[in-house]
Amino acid sequence: MSATPDQVDAVLEAFDLIGISVSAFIIRLLTDRHFTHNKTVINLRENSHHITALLTGDSTLKWATTIIKDRCAQEVRELSGKANSSHFSISHTSVEQLEDFSIEVMGEEMQQRAPVLWDLFEVLLAVRRKGVSNATLQDADYDDEASLS
Repeated sequence: MSATPDQVDAVLEAFDLIGISVSAFIIRLLTDRHFTHNKTVINLRENSHHITALLTGDSTLKWATTIIKDRCAQEVRELSGKANSSHFSISHTSVEQLEDFSIEVMGEEMQQRAPVLWDLFEVLLAVRRKGVSNATLQDADYDDEASLS
């Protein structure tokens, strides 16, 4: 059932009367465990792809991309920092250090310390391996070979 303009006006007036913004209401509705099984919350989640499509556009995509790029850059800086065990000088590396090196351990550390970057690598590798299109990435069911986690 689609809402009429009069119904939407009535709801907006109710928000004004009780002094809560629509965004604050939606945020509380979706994050408070008390409302998890509420039919309105279930409806919002079922229609989230439509809502997201309406809210996203070029400016939103640019904003989100900037946030992700900044986060990945921050994670790379942290991973390559001297405080991290993966940072070493090749000219001062001992044979013992090379023998003790483990790609699995490095992967586990990266997954813990740089989760956004790790997820990005996982998606990029899955696309490369499976030829997954952009439209199916959201619903992709990665098998064990394509998944790094």
